[in-house]
Parts: sequence; structure tokens; C-alpha cells
Amino acid sequence: MEKLPAADTAAAFTSRSGPLERAQHALHKYPTLSPATVLLLASVVFGLFGKGRFQRPETIGIILQQTAVLAALAIGQTLIVLTAGVDLAVGTGMLLTHLVVAKLVAERGMSPALALLFGGLVGLVLGAVHGGLVTKIGLPPFIVTLGTFYVFQS
Repeated sequence: MEKLPAADTAAAFTSRSGPLERAQHALHKYPTLSPATVLLLASVVFGLFGKGRFQRPETIGIILQQTAVLAALAIGQTLIVLTAGVDLAVGTGMLLTHLVVAKLVAERGMSPALALLFGGLVGLVLGAVHGGLVTKIGLPPFIVTLGTFYVFQS
């Protein structure tokens, strides 16, 4: 029995890939295919079994409104992850900012536009304190993010 060289063996192994292996290879090669596929499948499933309610513009608008805040946080978190960092306090900082805005409008009677501006200022201060602890004082980023997570949460 003749032995094949290692390169030929590897080529023979990769040429026997089935549809699942090809799909896995495509998802690894093009990472944006994964969320696009899930979105497409979810749209088809909800479109077929949603009894016509999913395709209405009101429903799509509600979904977009509910995901806007998370999308904004995801963009910021993506920049942090791309620089090999981690930030656990983003969600709790957002929660604290939302609570401040809600309290100002509901209990103090402040106009929503002014409360949003004040909430943006609160978020800016939280981020500046968080970033200052890491950059100016030189504390380890993971310890700072863990600490500010609990401070913002309380």
C-alpha cells in the first residue's frame, strides 16, 4: 500500500466536505453571514407563523425602538473589545442614566428634553470617571470595570 504525502492527505480530507462543513467554512470565512442568516430565518419564521402581525410597520417600528439602545451600547462595546479590553459597567451605567432621566421627568416634573440633556451629562461624567481611573490613575481596567459596575448598580 502506497502512502500519500501529507499535503495530498490533507487535500483529500478537505475535498470530502459535506454541506455542513461547507456552511461552517463559509461562516468562518465571512463572519457577517451568521447574524444575517439568523435575522433572515427569524423574519421568515415570524412572517409565516405571526398571523400577519409581524409585517406591520407598527411592529417593525416597535422592534427598532426597543433595540436602538442596545445597538448603541453594542457599537461602543465593539470598540472596547477590538482593543482587547472588557467593560462590564456599560450596562449599569446605562441603567443609572435611564433611572436619573426617569426620576427627573416623573418625580421632579422636568421637561423630557431637558432631562435627556441632563442624562447625557450624567453618562458623560460616569464615562469620564471610569476612563480617568484607568488612564490617569493607572488602575487595572478589569478591576475598574468590576468596581464601577457595582458602584453604578448600587
